[in-house]
Amino acid sequence: MDTLKTAYLDYDGTQIGILGISRDITERKEKEQIIILQNDELQKLNAEKDKFFSIIAHDLRGPMGLYMQLTELLADKELGLSTDQVSEMIADMSKSARNTFNLLVNLLEWSQIGRGHSEFNPQRIDLNKVSTECIKILTEQAREKGIELVDKISNETKVIADKNMLQSVIRNLLSNAIKFTRKGGKITISAKTAENNQILVSVEDTGIGMTEDLRNNLFRIDSNTKRAGTQGEQSAGLGLLLCKEFVEKQSGKIRVESEEEVGSVFSFTIPFAVSSQKKNAIEIVVSDDNQRRTLKNLNILIAEDDEITAKIISIMVKGISSQVFRAKTGGEAVEICRNHPEIDLVIMDIKMPAMNGLEATRQIRQFNPKIVILAESTFVMPSDREIAIEAGCNDYLLKPFAWEVFEGMIQQYVRK
Repeated sequence: MDTLKTAYLDYDGTQIGILGISRDITERKEKEQIIILQNDELQKLNAEKDKFFSIIAHDLRGPMGLYMQLTELLADKELGLSTDQVSEMIADMSKSARNTFNLLVNLLEWSQIGRGHSEFNPQRIDLNKVSTECIKILTEQAREKGIELVDKISNETKVIADKNMLQSVIRNLLSNAIKFTRKGGKITISAKTAENNQILVSVEDTGIGMTEDLRNNLFRIDSNTKRAGTQGEQSAGLGLLLCKEFVEKQSGKIRVESEEEVGSVFSFTIPFAVSSQKKNAIEIVVSDDNQRRTLKNLNILIAEDDEITAKIISIMVKGISSQVFRAKTGGEAVEICRNHPEIDLVIMDIKMPAMNGLEATRQIRQFNPKIVILAESTFVMPSDREIAIEAGCNDYLLKPFAWEVFEGMIQQYVRK
């Protein structure tokens, strides 16, 4: 509140009165504060926009351009490439495609956060199950560099978290660790109790580490922390920004400890779901698959309208199938299942012409409630899995999926 006072004097200088003017500036101050906040938000949005276009221009265009060049070389019969050269180029294409896919997943998740479309659904979750699923996805990537992935999280560790967000955090931290760890290194994921009824999850690597300046700017969108991995792998720095957003949304904190040429430890906290039983941590080396059941002689229906995807799945299931059926529409899938009750497993694409996979699943469930149906799609919204399960699917596969993930899911649901 500003107050202006003016004195009125008589001709001989005697004060005869005072005129007071009062002005309330509270509203003006509030508007100024709003403008300041809006400017801060605008600067953040501009930084996010610059980051987005930088990723599109460089980190996405680079691997896609490389992929196109390699396919053109492979298609040129006049080059007379040797078998070894072809194998090496195909391996390079696989790496390029994987990097592009991971980047696209992060971009989509980041855009959902920015638009406020990222759903938050905290629930009681088995932390070991989530870490195991993430490791399966990245096992081949680690094997290519001769890196050992070790899971030390107890199979009795329960947390309260959004499963999709938790998977994204662990997947990004493990992927980064692989990227910046040299051949023959080791990466360990572990968990222990922390203060305030929380669990501290850590991903430790024996990688190249980082400088203090780089470490201090890792989680800032307006800083350039991009650097190549130990084998030239590209990095947009977007994964760590997602990790920070997702961890903080679940009332946790993320931190990093690192020393050059020694390694790094990324840790984050997450609410702990108290269990009546406590067991010591069990070390599981992911390369040990001796306890897995042998799956053979399955009757499988591939409901997929895309020829290339159907061919890939056919190759993947060759070693475990007795007979493979094929449907290009949801209606065909329903009729094949009706006429062949011996089918054990359906790989059901969600998006197909005439009748989509969800409607096909609903109709199949009317006459066959026991058949295992695994939905598969490129959609990455957190609610997609729940929608598929509500329609009658047993689980949900995000295309493209690794064999380890696919096999593990079949192991979980198919009993034969």
